[in-house]
Amino acid sequence: MKSCTATTTPTSRWAGKLKDAADAYEEALGINPQIPEAHIRLIYIYGQLSQVTKAEEHYRAAVRLDPNRAEAYFNYGVVGLNKGRSQDAEKAFRQALKIDPRYAQAHNNLGYILEGEGKVADAVAEFRKALESRPDFPQAHFSLGRILVRQEDYEQGIPHLLQALTTDDEEAKVSYLHAVGIAYADLGDLSNGLRYLHLAREKAAVRHQTALVKSIDDDLQLLEGAAARLDAVK
Repeated sequence: MKSCTATTTPTSRWAGKLKDAADAYEEALGINPQIPEAHIRLIYIYGQLSQVTKAEEHYRAAVRLDPNRAEAYFNYGVVGLNKGRSQDAEKAFRQALKIDPRYAQAHNNLGYILEGEGKVADAVAEFRKALESRPDFPQAHFSLGRILVRQEDYEQGIPHLLQALTTDDEEAKVSYLHAVGIAYADLGDLSNGLRYLHLAREKAAVRHQTALVKSIDDDLQLLEGAAARLDAVK
């Protein structure tokens, strides 16, 4: 199981698989408690299961056994990020990057925290570092593109948003398509704006993301109205 960025609450089916994995790692540690890798995996697993106390116990065990494993700090940072403990998360991600300066996911998550603190320039720098280490990182492309578009730098921002669409995460892709549509609309490219909004709505409907469907419908109504008024004056 690889380290992960911040995630939503697992479904019951996924939670069952996580519990099975936790049991397997705990069994291995029962035989040999000196396995850093097992402790590192359990930081992530227990974090996803909202068993923070257990995640912290395995974090302490992991760094005691091997204080130079960046993934241990990263996984602990994800636990903090998911629980709203941004200061703990930031400290953990910075420690991970001290050990491995090219840890793309840590740069991306640190950027997310810095953006939330209003340190936009610092956040942009972290997203760019993430992409230097991993040019095909969809989440970092989205994070950077979203800020650049908000700054009205469409020339750089939209290509990053388009790169984000290479993600394998179908749930995230809906939000990325929505963002691309809004970016084109803000640029004044109503045709592409409508095209990507319709794609986003189609995928959101298939996935039963009702709140997102409503949000997209509201944006479509505004954009279609603007397009109709533009056609009327031609």
